[in-house]
Amino acid sequence: MKRFVAAPTWADYVIPPFGSLSATSDADVDDYIWGIASTVIHPVGITVVSSLSSKSGVVDEPLMVKGTNGL
Repeated sequence: MKRFVAAPTWADYVIPPFGSLSATSDADVDDYIWGIASTVIHPVGITVVSSLSSKSGVVDEPLMVKGTNGL
């Protein structure tokens, strides 16, 4: 991502890196991400799971969204 946003195309859109990321190797970038990553509020959803035949619930037991195809 750092190499991507360093392209001249983004010069007027991308400001210096957020936080204190000065790493250049993939391993250092991974360490940085693992050090700052966190969840916000709910690490998973809070929806009702029910059988496919039930009128209640948003997803069925295999966690497929009811009433949709290909989602």
